[in-house]
Amino acid sequence: MIISIPKDTWAINSSFFGGLFESSVMTLKEDRFRKKYRFQMEDGSKLPQELKENIDEGIFDALNNI
Repeated sequence: MIISIPKDTWAINSSFFGGLFESSVMTLKEDRFRKKYRFQMEDGSKLPQELKENIDEGIFDALNNI
């Protein structure tokens, strides 16, 4: 599943990410979650490093119940 992020997004708050994806992360665990969901910018381009780090942090927080 492709998750399309608006081009004017410069950060993804960990709490926002958790609200959307925490149950999926906890159910699928990290590897299966990353295989199921692919994040990209709405124009199809790759994510900027900042957004990749925000998503990594959101996954970490969900797995560690933070």
